[in-house]
Amino acid sequence: MHEKARSFLWHRGIQTFSDIIQFVHIPTDSSWIRDWGQIFVRVPGMLPRTWITDWGFNGWGEEYPPWEKDDAAPTKIAKMLKVPCIEIRDVVLSAGAIDVNGEGTLLTM
Repeated sequence: MHEKARSFLWHRGIQTFSDIIQFVHIPTDSSWIRDWGQIFVRVPGMLPRTWITDWGFNGWGEEYPPWEKDDAAPTKIAKMLKVPCIEIRDVVLSAGAIDVNGEGTLLTM
């Protein structure tokens, strides 16, 4: 799979991506990382400035099991990247249901 991604980037003129893209393999239950994946946040005045938030995920209201691997992935990604992780396990979030503007505003339904 990594070779397919590398080939895709190479054929689009991105030859020197190894310093900005890191390929990792983490087992998941679905491909919808937008919904269950980590959310990176920047915390002004704190070091390190970049953190990962790991919200609870339950397979879209327990509609599509299994979801345990998806739910565990953000913390694993934080450990791999050596980025601090804020676990917010008592709140279930589908990140596809939020909009942010990068200025501190978040909208959700």
